[in-house]
Amino acid sequence: MRKLSFKESEKFGRLIFSQLLMASGATNIEFTEDDFDNVDVYWEYDNTINVGELKYRQGYSSTNRLMQEEGCVLEKHKYDDLISRANREGKEPYYVMMFNDGVAYSFNLTNYEPKWVMEKDKYPKTTCGDKSKKDKVVTYVPLDFAKDVIRYNLHINE
Repeated sequence: MRKLSFKESEKFGRLIFSQLLMASGATNIEFTEDDFDNVDVYWEYDNTINVGELKYRQGYSSTNRLMQEEGCVLEKHKYDDLISRANREGKEPYYVMMFNDGVAYSFNLTNYEPKWVMEKDKYPKTTCGDKSKKDKVVTYVPLDFAKDVIRYNLHINE
């Protein structure tokens, strides 16, 4: 399978999540305009309005050792903005990680207490674009903190 660009990866993640939301009966699904926004989507489900940050990880399966042992990486500035918007707008904050093996983890961050780590020269500036290293403050959200584990069948055309 060919490597997706940032824009393609963002689009694919949004497509996957849109399909999952529609299949679940969610309504009022609205994606943000800017691919670089710190949040990606708003939706309503079961009388709750939610705001979410989405990540599609083309290079990782849900069974990847790092994901299983460390958890899903979430940058502090994205977490802060997601929580701030959720609090200000009265919405539930979600972080959704979709993997290349058709498994997605949905984390409700309302009661998550992050442990912040400064990672120096470990992560690229962007996942699917600029590969130069950048210091990032991150937390690792453990997979067992997920509210839902969802299976999906969407695949990229090769």
